[in-house]
Amino acid sequence: MFFFASTRSILFGIFEFFGFLGLYLKKKIIFSSEKFEKNKNYFVKIFIVKRGRYNRLFLHFATIGVLGFGILIAPFLASTYPVFSANSSTSAKITEPNTQQLISVDANVFQTDISQKPRDKVIEYSVQRGDTISTIANKFGISEDTIRWANGLSGDSITVGDTLKILPVTGIAHKVISGETVYSIAKYYDSNPQQIVDFPFNEFANPETFSLVIGQILIVPDGVKPSEVPVQRIRQNISRQYYAGPIPVSPGGFSWPLSGGISQYASWYHMAIDITAPVGTPV
Repeated sequence: MFFFASTRSILFGIFEFFGFLGLYLKKKIIFSSEKFEKNKNYFVKIFIVKRGRYNRLFLHFATIGVLGFGILIAPFLASTYPVFSANSSTSAKITEPNTQQLISVDANVFQTDISQKPRDKVIEYSVQRGDTISTIANKFGISEDTIRWANGLSGDSITVGDTLKILPVTGIAHKVISGETVYSIAKYYDSNPQQIVDFPFNEFANPETFSLVIGQILIVPDGVKPSEVPVQRIRQNISRQYYAGPIPVSPGGFSWPLSGGISQYASWYHMAIDITAPVGTPV
């Protein structure tokens, strides 16, 4: 009887302990979640500023943190789990101490490919001997028209020593004037406004509304300079017909001078009526 009573009290204590543990963890999780919700906006604003400029810094610190944590727990893993130890008996069974293995490794294995990232601003390039618009465009990874538009060139004529403006990407460098928006600039250069917003080095007065500042230089990726087509005036050769001969006068007073409709009646600024008729109709 005493055994059953003690067992029952132990089970009751266990249930009570886990119930308390559940309530404790629940409170801690709720408290941590509230803290996270209050402070997460601060970190989000940091990473949103410049639309991703701090992502690389964040990734670097995160990588260093993971590596540091791995170094700290490495001795614990080696002592607790022998499979992680370099001197474990398992590894000794796999490889004999006197056995040498030759592994052929290509020389390119240890080469690091560095990705090409866009520049953050327009640079100046001095033309060297042998340079052409085409070779300079290929050197910087932009189109030939981009170089022409940025430097006001109508053709491919350049000389040694000339200083050319080189954009970071193919497109147009636009100086903002009053009343312009991202959408109006994109429409003017036949581009997509999302490309202007996504270019990481375009500055905005307000990153949420993408408002612009007068005088700032905005890069328009894949923008095309509007074609300047001169307006041609079309001259119509209208043959004038003149009526020659005597004009009869009606003896009855006033009469309708033309056989046509009235196009404009008399008013305070136009003290007459206008009658429509073909050119050259006699009056």
